[in-house]
Amino acid sequence: MGGSGVCDRALHHGHRPLASMVALWWGSAVLAVITSKVCLSRGMQPMHLSLIQFSVATALLWLVLRLRHNSQEIGAGSKLVRNVAATYAAAFMLTNLAFSLSSTPFVETIKAGEPVSTCLLAALWLREVDSLATYLTLLPIVAGVALASYSAHGAHSGHAFVATVASNIGFSARAVLAKRLKKEHPESPCAKSDIVLFYHVSRIGLCFIAPVVLTHDGYCWLMGAAISTSKLPTSSLVGLACLNGICFAIYNCTSFAVLSRVSANSHAVFNLLRRVVIISTSTIFFSLDVSLWNICGIAIALAGGLLYAKVKFATNSRGRNLGFYAGLRTSDVDKLRIV
Repeated sequence: MGGSGVCDRALHHGHRPLASMVALWWGSAVLAVITSKVCLSRGMQPMHLSLIQFSVATALLWLVLRLRHNSQEIGAGSKLVRNVAATYAAAFMLTNLAFSLSSTPFVETIKAGEPVSTCLLAALWLREVDSLATYLTLLPIVAGVALASYSAHGAHSGHAFVATVASNIGFSARAVLAKRLKKEHPESPCAKSDIVLFYHVSRIGLCFIAPVVLTHDGYCWLMGAAISTSKLPTSSLVGLACLNGICFAIYNCTSFAVLSRVSANSHAVFNLLRRVVIISTSTIFFSLDVSLWNICGIAIALAGGLLYAKVKFATNSRGRNLGFYAGLRTSDVDKLRIV
């Protein structure tokens, strides 16, 4: 694959900072997923975890922008930024809900099917059509996800499947809206800087999540009663959730940093390998029993994702794809599929 060749050249031709960033990206992603699962398995509500994640990310990104003396203005396209934040916040809460209902490998495998929801959303919402080759590459993704889902065992796997698919749709909607922002308001600070965009998405997303949490728990949440049933002391659980929020912010930011240094195809390879690392690490960490059917389903889904990336970016580079993505840089397309 062309992308893997770029990866090899980037990593072996004296680009040690890139290798360090990839290691930080993958390491923080593994820690973010594992600490999320631990928090949720110890009784923390998905909404509470999302609230802490967005709060920590907002604070860290504000500090980074202050230290770099970057503008914190939204600029033009504020409505689109709010829509991006709303879909992103909803998708992230649904992801946390899915992690609370099923195993990490199961959820990560379903999340590998996000290209399917992206293509469907582009076709239904924007009336845009991709190449036949792109749609054909979705078949192994669907087959792998279906196989992994069918062979998955454990309580509430059906609910976890629905929550994860819904989160994929949310992330796909976020991708389309962010692309519109970059296309319609290129002069906006959020369109020019991914860190600025991520800061405002986290900040505005926090404004969406906080009322939901307060409405749901009200006085009990304010008094700390909502997490009093945890097997860990409240202070330890909140501290672990804050660590999770730090890892959540780091792995998103380092993913953007890696993307700025490699091609989109290479980044897609790195991103899928990251998912393999997360699935493997979480399986070992939580001592999960994985059947042969699970392994086959995960492998087929991830292989389909690699094939999709290769065909999609090759089509974009030749300028053959139609409609919404025509004329757009391939790096911008993959930049929207970080989580």
